Amino acid sequence: MSSDKEKAIEGVEAIIRILERVYGALAGSYTVRNRQVTILCGSNSQKTSLVIEAKPGILHQKKITFRTGVPNNIEIRSLTSSANLSNCIKRLDDGFEILTERMNQEDLVLLDLEYPLDTPGFIKAIVDSTSTKESQKGEESEFWLHAQLRYPVVLAQKYSKFGIKELEVVVRVPVSNYISLSIPASFKAEMDALYEFTNSKNPHEDIVRAINYTKLKRRRSGKNYQQVLAEMQGLFVSNTFRTFLDVPASFEYHDSIKGSSYYDSIPFPTYPKFMEVITRTDLSLDRFAAEGTLKFKRDMFTDEIVKIVGEEKKRKVLFKGIPKR
Repeated sequence: MSSDKEKAIEGVEAIIRILERVYGALAGSYTVRNRQVTILCGSNSQKTSLVIEAKPGILHQKKITFRTGVPNNIEIRSLTSSANLSNCIKRLDDGFEILTERMNQEDLVLLDLEYPLDTPGFIKAIVDSTSTKESQKGEESEFWLHAQLRYPVVLAQKYSKFGIKELEVVVRVPVSNYISLSIPASFKAEMDALYEFTNSKNPHEDIVRAINYTKLKRRRSGKNYQQVLAEMQGLFVSNTFRTFLDVPASFEYHDSIKGSSYYDSIPFPTYPKFMEVITRTDLSLDRFAAEGTLKFKRDMFTDEIVKIVGEEKKRKVLFKGIPKR
């Protein structure tokens, strides 16, 4: 048996142990009409949703005690009336109580319990998620996204309903190559000279590179590089970079984060080698796979770089032959 499958089974059994303790507390008091387990990737927790119905006469009891460990969150509400049941939950050091004396006999109740996942690597063990490298198509670049439950049969044997919420699939969208070919050669030469100067560890070379940088700086015309770079930072803000992306319907856009700097030794923000785009999707036993193509509007992005630089003509952006750092 693979280590991932063993980890998956270990995680499933850990969740079942919590469920068994919950069922044990409910036994004789409530009938469980429906149940669902959902893995919440964002909080690394599992949420158990139970639809329960009180057995005749049980509400004469004042409370039901659950020694099931401390939940992250507890919610209870009636599905058959407008009754507010939020005051029917009392937290304990090792679990919680339902104060049944405050409830109606005829209520059909939804009980949501959220517990931390105790099995390290459980989410990774039960899910396979990938994104491909860049593929250029005309004015855009494409990235294939794929996510699926690895062992749906194993999960279906243990749960009637099982789901994964907010599973992240991350894409690295390269941008530095396109920026480098969208800025004037003089601008790039000045940045390269500054990078070499700040990256040098040889005192003699420092003098030569400082002289070279000063000469390039004196030839500058138009906007200086610091002004251009400062304006460029706005393109890397999540909401702005989102405008250069088409996210497939089976995924949702979550965030974009700047990757490592192209000029990593220069002591102020320049531009990143890539943007880390975070997408999210939900999976279940009914929909155990999600896939689609994320598109980066490459030409639209470089148009904005050209506007910031102030060049009248846009360079033709080519991927091949671009020096990488």
